[in-house]
Amino acid sequence: GKPGAEASTACIGNMYRFTRGEIPIIAAGGIMTSLEAYTKIRAGACMVQLNSALKLKGPGVVPRMRRNLWKRVREDGYSNVTDCIGVDTKILFEEQSKPKRFWFF
Repeated sequence: GKPGAEASTACIGNMYRFTRGEIPIIAAGGIMTSLEAYTKIRAGACMVQLNSALKLKGPGVVPRMRRNLWKRVREDGYSNVTDCIGVDTKILFEEQSKPKRFWFF
């Protein structure tokens, strides 16, 4: 939720850095907006769980968040949400990385 959002994002970034982006990271817990989802993706999450948003806002939240997330991705000059995974987290000793994937669930 909101109280732990910053710490959660930092943890995602640390795990992304530690694993060099090779292990899928799931962002979960209190993600209610496309900005919150985008922040987690940019930190290194390749999956975003929307349980809280679904419970509180209903199933219509998924297409709204997808649309708004896509808008943010394009505004930042990326062609795909997978291009944004981990962009705010520097990986030490970066090597050839595997193709990235992204899912909402």
